[in-house]
Amino acid sequence: MEKSNKFKTKDFVFIGIMTVVYIAVFMVIGFVTAAINPFLHAFSPAISGLVVGTIYLFLAIKVPKFGVFTISQLLLIMVVLILGMGYLPWLIGMFIGALLADIAANTSKYKNKYTIAVASGFMCLGSASGGVIPILFFVEHYKKFCFERMQMNEAQVEQSVAASAGYLGVIILIATFVLGFVGVLIGSKILGKHFKNSGIK
Repeated sequence: MEKSNKFKTKDFVFIGIMTVVYIAVFMVIGFVTAAINPFLHAFSPAISGLVVGTIYLFLAIKVPKFGVFTISQLLLIMVVLILGMGYLPWLIGMFIGALLADIAANTSKYKNKYTIAVASGFMCLGSASGGVIPILFFVEHYKKFCFERMQMNEAQVEQSVAASAGYLGVIILIATFVLGFVGVLIGSKILGKHFKNSGIK
């Protein structure tokens, strides 16, 4: 008998819990890298990918249904908006990344670790693109957002722009996707029995 593809209350609860864990991981890595160096902070989405890949894999194991990644990202977007940190390019990037993630993982019905790894790469890339692409193409608008909404001073804004400008931005995007992919492969080892019993190949 096939499992229903409809989301149940327990699915939403689990997605919510994993999203909270993701937010905590992302914030810790973001704060630590920001305190060390703005260039290192620019790579925080890539670094996060090594850790959150396990979260995305666990989501796919427990809720192997089309839309699981998109729902998780929509919850994150809601939190971002509530905190007043909503930056339209970032929100759009996160949504598109999540949609691509679900499409990728659904090609194997969430039963292949490599398609889930690609999905993780898209999730991380979506988050990173919202910060990098505006710097590459709409830098003045990005600076205005940093001044007005993020309360950053001029030196901080210039450092942020310099860390992701030009070829560095492209490198960040590539590194983010790759490390998001690798994060799932690491996660398959970390989750041990959960992964072995999941039916994921």
